[in-house]
Amino acid sequence: MDSNIVEKNLKEFGLTKEWLFQELEKHGVYSLHEVFYAELQEDGSLLVDKKGNSREYHH
Repeated sequence: MDSNIVEKNLKEFGLTKEWLFQELEKHGVYSLHEVFYAELQEDGSLLVDKKGNSREYHH
């Protein structure tokens, strides 16, 4: 599975790829290839499901 960023979704919420990368780093993710799935939650937190690991939530 290729790592894809849906940039139109970021723009819809006024966010940038730079913001996304900073949030991913908070999860200990330094490459998109480490991410199976990521989703912005209603409360503004980012859900990150790393490949081979359980989900993590950060505010």
